[in-house]
Amino acid sequence: MNDTCSSFEGCKAPICPMDNSFNQAVWYADEDICKSYKYRKEHWRKIQVRVKRVNTITPVDGCFSLYMLEGIKRVMRGIAGKNPNRVSKPRK
Repeated sequence: MNDTCSSFEGCKAPICPMDNSFNQAVWYADEDICKSYKYRKEHWRKIQVRVKRVNTITPVDGCFSLYMLEGIKRVMRGIAGKNPNRVSKPRK
C-alpha cells in the first residue's frame, strides 16, 4: 500500500488502488476491501462487496484478481475464485 491513501493506517485490503502491484494482487472473500471513499463506485470494489456478502451465506473458495473482478457481471451463490497458482495475468 501507499501512504498517500487517507485510509492507509487502518486498511489491510490486498487489492489497493494506491499500490504499485495493484494489477497483480489477489483477493480472497474473507479479506478486507478497500475503504477509500474515492474508489467506492469502482466496479471491482462493488463486486468484492457482493462476493463478501455471498461468502457469509455460502463459503467462497479460491481467490480473485482485479482482472477477474472486473469481468464479473453477476454474483450468485456458488461463485468461486481461481486457484492462486493459476490466476490469469491482465492482458496488456
